[in-house]
Amino acid sequence: MDTEMMRRRVFFKMMGLGAATALLPRWALAASEAKPQPNVLFISTDDLNDWVGCLGGRSDINTPNIDRLAKRGVLFTNAHNTVIVFWPDHGYHFGEKHHMAKRLLWERATRVPLIVVAPGITKPGGQCARPVNLMALYPTLVGLCGLPPQKKIEGDNIAALLRDPDVQLDHVAITTHTKASHSIRDQRWRYIRYVNGDEELYDHETDPDEWNNLAA
Repeated sequence: MDTEMMRRRVFFKMMGLGAATALLPRWALAASEAKPQPNVLFISTDDLNDWVGCLGGRSDINTPNIDRLAKRGVLFTNAHNTVIVFWPDHGYHFGEKHHMAKRLLWERATRVPLIVVAPGITKPGGQCARPVNLMALYPTLVGLCGLPPQKKIEGDNIAALLRDPDVQLDHVAITTHTKASHSIRDQRWRYIRYVNGDEELYDHETDPDEWNNLAA
């Protein structure tokens, strides 16, 4: 058995026997509060998901606490008050712009779909074309759950966009790759500045594939 497989088994045994149990008392305490707070549902997929009991499991791995939580989630007993957030991994260049990589600052490599369903906030079928940063997820969920904001946490609360996808916010999406190479994206423009001082500017209204560098 290789070292990687042993690490995976140790991880899931710890998750099944210990880590999830620490969450249960807090959930039980929250349920007893007078004012109901939204539950937060994260949907996560991974190449190791068959190690978890509720997803098929392995005979030598026990994840009873995760299985119990998953069973509650499948039932959706609190779906009327659940915030659902879904986002995948970011994109990959398969030859576009002469690259085979995903660690880049162009649109294809930095963009991900983001789906949020918040009862009483979002509307069915709503869509927003404004770019946001994934660092906005934590402060947004904190705000939706009625918790006090954490001043040390970076990111913007984008609940206003969930309520009205057309609202105008002073917000741009920033992506960093390596030590000092950054990309700034708003609804129309993408500006890139690399650590060596090189710059790129693209107009997405006329150049959505980012071929024409206006800063050249």
